[in-house]
Amino acid sequence: MNKTNPEQPRFGIVIPVRMMPDELPGAIDSILSQEINGRRVNAAGANDVAVMVVVDDIDPETRAVLDGYGDAIRWVEGDKRKQAGAVNKGFGLVGGEIIKWLNADDRLLPGALEAVDRAFHDQPAADFVYGDIVFLNAKGQFAGEHLEPAYSPFVVLYGHNLFADPACFWRRSLHDKIGPIAEDTRFSLDYEFWVRLVRHKVNVAQIRLRLAAFKVTGDNMSVVNHAAMRLEHFDAMARHYPAWARLPCSLRNWLLARLLFVARVIKRLRSRLERGPSRSNSFVRLMAEPPQAGHD
Repeated sequence: MNKTNPEQPRFGIVIPVRMMPDELPGAIDSILSQEINGRRVNAAGANDVAVMVVVDDIDPETRAVLDGYGDAIRWVEGDKRKQAGAVNKGFGLVGGEIIKWLNADDRLLPGALEAVDRAFHDQPAADFVYGDIVFLNAKGQFAGEHLEPAYSPFVVLYGHNLFADPACFWRRSLHDKIGPIAEDTRFSLDYEFWVRLVRHKVNVAQIRLRLAAFKVTGDNMSVVNHAAMRLEHFDAMARHYPAWARLPCSLRNWLLARLLFVARVIKRLRSRLERGPSRSNSFVRLMAEPPQAGHD
């Protein structure tokens, strides 16, 4: 573990959650079970990672889950500011030189924090790192993966998903530089943040390892509201690139939808060329699968 300030944890991870007591332990455990340099994080008084859970509309089941972790985590109520507001509140409280948020239906994979710690140490100019993501179905079974290609601003802006937020980490100094998560976003708080990464020409590094898993339950915000999320993505482009804002909304969305298709094809081809074959699965196909029993 490489640290510049021993008083501050190396990692600060925020979990925004609303009434998902069955999923929440999996997210917390995936963080606290990480190992770095052959030892469990935070063992023997080490200050490796701080976990801050921000709960919107806490229910008795969620409270019982959180209380069960004792001093291993901290939690606060989110003031009904929805997901983006909960993330911002958590970042303001958690500390950490390297930060991220992890939703209750996300999981860090074993070795993720060690790999990220090493990447930031070996590439001191990097402000943001991303890795690969695995998709799980509602039963927690493997359902696909994305082995991501090298960083491409075009694919980030127009393809919307060069990297998935569960597999992304960034320095707090970057967060302070480009600003907090936009609280007027409902479905695309990650993408709007990525657009600002591109605009600020942030130094992005890639880790070619599977860092996180996203559990597709059928209740995920991005699954249930996929069409609305796509329109909000288009609005984010218009917010940050005035040329798009000057176009009539219908024409803008039509053009951006075509660019989305082109960027997705480029991403798929580059991933195949750079990373080889993978056990990939289209997010659209995953969303189309019938809901399975056993999720919130």
